[in-house]
Amino acid sequence: MGTKAEFGPYFLSPHFSAQILPLLENKGFNANPEDILGIMVKIADEANGKINSDRSVEKPLTERDLGLLKEGYEKSVEVLVEAGVDPSSIVSTPIRGAHPGGTAAIGKVVDSNLETKIKGLFIADTSVIPQAPGRPPILTVTALAKRLAQIIEERTEIETKSPLTA
Repeated sequence: MGTKAEFGPYFLSPHFSAQILPLLENKGFNANPEDILGIMVKIADEANGKINSDRSVEKPLTERDLGLLKEGYEKSVEVLVEAGVDPSSIVSTPIRGAHPGGTAAIGKVVDSNLETKIKGLFIADTSVIPQAPGRPPILTVTALAKRLAQIIEERTEIETKSPLTA
């Protein structure tokens, strides 16, 4: 299954997790990996949380986040049942975060050229995205990397041609 379905502020994506099999076993089902039809609910969570001085991370889910996850879960159950899944076999893995970002947002930590206040120090990953996209960010990160490569190439050409460096 290689498709996704969008439902407003969240989307459903095919997913397999090794955590599913033990959850099914706990419910009395003897399943194999090829028996699993899994769906992941992806949301654009609210921008909150912090990194502490001991490097631990605090990222509580807001009421809005929990509401979207619940709505997505309910839609997933609906899809699975429509696909013929026994409702008593439906399990849910613990909530996990993925694709964190926003810790060095454009306009706050980096400028429009992805440069920090320290000249020559650039950032081109999900941390510069101001808010969670709620979608896999690979194309955005690729675009950021290509943009940064252009910026560095242009600066290198200017510095190489500059009479001050001769």
